[in-house]
This record gives sequence, structure tokens and C-alpha cells, in this order.
Amino acid sequence: MTITEIAKALKISHSTVSRALNPARHHLISKDVRQRIEHYARKTRYVPNHTAQELVRGRSHSIGVILSTVFSSVFFSDYLAKILSGVHAVLQSDARYSCKLIVLPRDNDLQSADVQILRTGIDGLLISSIGDFAHAAFARLARQLASRWNRPLVVLGMENRASRGLSTVSFDNQEASRQAVRYLAQKGHKRIALVWADNGSPDILQRITGYEKALHELGLPHDETIRARGNLLTGGGFEAAKALLKNARSRPTALFCVNDEMAIGAIQAVQASNLRCPEDVAVMGFDGLEMGRLLVPSLSTIRQPVQEMAEEATRHLIQLIEEKEKTKEIRLAAELITRQSA
Repeated sequence: MTITEIAKALKISHSTVSRALNPARHHLISKDVRQRIEHYARKTRYVPNHTAQELVRGRSHSIGVILSTVFSSVFFSDYLAKILSGVHAVLQSDARYSCKLIVLPRDNDLQSADVQILRTGIDGLLISSIGDFAHAAFARLARQLASRWNRPLVVLGMENRASRGLSTVSFDNQEASRQAVRYLAQKGHKRIALVWADNGSPDILQRITGYEKALHELGLPHDETIRARGNLLTGGGFEAAKALLKNARSRPTALFCVNDEMAIGAIQAVQASNLRCPEDVAVMGFDGLEMGRLLVPSLSTIRQPVQEMAEEATRHLIQLIEEKEKTKEIRLAAELITRQSA
């Protein structure tokens, strides 16, 4: 049963029936007519179409979520699960909202995503720039949309809010890596090497800066002889760590890796070099991938609060949609997880 069918059966205009069944407007209809319409609606078990009502008000009660990643990456499944868990947790507690998900693999044309977003009926958008490629491209997409899209926009994993009209949710990569290196120094390590890879994300540069800052504060060496660059997509953590370990005289006693995937390769390199981890060489990761606790030895790491960030971003996005908050920059704290590898 629809409003049109009720109006036809009672020989009353569509607008009159619509007003009578709308609690915010039924006072505009006389009591007798309203009661007649309500009685017929109950008898025919009329159910209001809230979606249509929201569209009339210019509201769809749906949000968009854009994720970027490489499908062959270990990081993909872990981070995707945490992002979606965070979004789902908030939407589950607020059943009014649904989610439209867009996953963009490497080399996808971001312009097509831009067009798709502008044509859809979502009330707001969450963009995750957390990933292993195209961080700068997604940051540009966010700023472009903020300048010409008049709906709320929240970016996950971007610290610098250079554009008006968008909020950001992130955490301090530099301070987190600084804490990790200081922890290694407290464990007695004097020669702490860097194992890194460049994935195009400013997160990596921030982690390297934190590493260098900590060593400078501690008065420990941080020259080129104790840093090695690998290729993330080809298991470069193993090759980079192996290069650092080949010379017994200059061998570091600890390896700080800019992400957990590199750290996993580093642990394998330590073992392949007939060394013990952590007795001979300690290994520290960064990200907090779930598989790190299953390794032997289990991986010490910085846990990036991805799920909490997604929850905070989704909650804030809904508040923006409902005009209960203004755009802001939100920063969460990371957590140092100490296990067997360091």
C-alpha cells in the first residue's frame, strides 16, 4: 500500500494524505480527515517509505567509503578488515545509516571515482588514504572534492588539513617511531639500523624522521651504514636486512623496520644468517598486523589504531551530516606492543 493508493481509495489528494501521515505536518490537516486517513492506513497496514521521505528532504542516510590498496599485499586484508570493522561498528549502533563501498586497486583512474561520488546520493564521504600506494593522489582527490562538493568529507590517515571543508583522522607516525627506537635503546641496543621502503606515503618519511630524531636525542649513530632500503612489493625486508647483517664487525644489534611486512622479512633474514632473534639481533616492526603475533618469534611492533580511527571517522562523519559538529583534525595515539622479537 502506498500514499497514492490511499489517496485514490479515499478520493483525497496525494498531498493531503502525505501531510496526514507525516507527524511533523499532520497538524495542517483537519482532525476528522486526519483520523480517517490514519484509520485506513492502519487497516491496510501501510508502512511509511522512510527512504523516499529522506530523499525528499535531501537526505539518503547513506555514507560512501573509498579504500585504496594493492590486492597482493599482506597489508591489504588486515587493514581492510580493520577499516570495515570500524565503519560497521558505528553503523551497527546507528541503524539509520548504510554504507556504499568503493575499493580502488592500483592504477585505477581516480577521476572515475570523482565522477561516481558526485553522481551518487550519499550524505557524506569517508576516504581512506591508508594504504601502500597513491597516498598523494587520494589526498588530492579529497581536497578537490572539498572545494566543489557541498557535503561532509572525512579523510582517514591524512594529517595535514590543508583544505577547508574536510576533517581528518590520523595518528602521529613520527612520535610512534621515536618511542619504538627509544624502547630498543632502553633494552641496551647502541647500533639500531633502519630497514625501509618508499611506498609514496608521507607516513614512511614521518617514521624515518622519528627514527632519526630518537637516535639524535640518544646520541647514537644514524649514518648510511646502518640503513638499508628494500622493495615492499618484492619482499625487500629480507634483502635489505640481509645486507645489513653480512658484515659481522659492523652488524647492528637491532633493526627498526618502517612496517610489519619489512619486519617479517627482516626476521627471516636474521634466521637465514644463522643468528638468533632477539638474542643476536632484535627486530621492531610498525603497523600492528595481526599475523605479527603468530610469528616465531612473535613480532614487537607499533600498533596503528586503524579500527579505532575508522570508528572515530565514521562517528564524526555522521555528526557532520547531522550538523552536530564542525570540521576538525582528530589524532589518535599509537600503541607500542612488546613481544619476543625485541
